[in-house]
Amino acid sequence: TTLLLSGHQALPNGLGVGAIFYNDDMGGAIRQTGVELTGAYSILLNNQDAVSFGLSLKGNQFVFDGTNLSVLHQGDESLPQTIESTFGVDANAGMMVYGKDYYFGVSVMNLIQDKLNISGDTIANRMVRHYNFMGSYLYAINKMVSVQPSALIRMTESTPPQLDLYVRAILNGTLWGGLGVRAQDAVVVSLGVNYGAFNVGYNYDITTGDNRLSMHSHEFTFGYYLPRRSAFRSRPSSGRKVRANDRILK
Repeated sequence: TTLLLSGHQALPNGLGVGAIFYNDDMGGAIRQTGVELTGAYSILLNNQDAVSFGLSLKGNQFVFDGTNLSVLHQGDESLPQTIESTFGVDANAGMMVYGKDYYFGVSVMNLIQDKLNISGDTIANRMVRHYNFMGSYLYAINKMVSVQPSALIRMTESTPPQLDLYVRAILNGTLWGGLGVRAQDAVVVSLGVNYGAFNVGYNYDITTGDNRLSMHSHEFTFGYYLPRRSAFRSRPSSGRKVRANDRILK
C-alpha cells in the first residue's frame, strides 16, 4: 500500500520548488517513509519550448521486519529474523525538455546510493541507483479528440532495462482513458476526468509476469490546481494542461 502526497510551485526568474511525502508498505516486511524537497530551474528556448533541470534531497526511514517472513531458502544472512530500522539521506536529479505537445527527459534516482545499516550483506543492502528515460507526444486528431502516446525505460546497474508503453485518448480535454503494457510484467487500464481545478484518475494493473506479491493492483489519484497566477514566465497552456494527468507506468 502506497501513499504519496506532492505539490510544486513556480517562482520568478525560472525557479521552482516542490515537496513529496511518501509512505510505502510492501506487505509488512519492508516499509519506507520519507520526505523529498526539490528545486528546479527552467530556461526558455523559444516561445514554445523550454528545458528544466531539477535536483532533490530526500530523507528516508527504512524498516525491515523479518519476524514473520516465509523464505524459500532458510538461513539467509541477508534476511535477519528481527525488526530493524535505519534512516538515510540520498539525492535525485533530472532534466526535461518540453513544449506545447511533447516532452522528453532523463532522471537518476538514489545518486548517493545510501547504505542501509541493517544486518546481512552491507554491500547489497543499499539504495541502488536507478536511471529513467521518458518521453511523450500529444497529437490532436480533431478539436474534440487527442491521442497521447508515452514511453518509459527504467534500468539499474544490476538489472536489465524495463520498457513501459502507454497510450491514452482525451475527449475535449476533460475525459480520458488509456491502455498500457509493462514488458514481461503487467497490463494497465486507466480512466480519468478533469473538472475545473480538480482531476481524478484510476489505474488498474493486471499482472502478467512472475510476481509473487500480487496478481493486480489499484491506483487512485486526485489533483487540485491552486487558484493563483503562476509567477513563472509565460508557458504553452493547452499542452501543459492536458499533460498534468500523464500516466507513465510505475
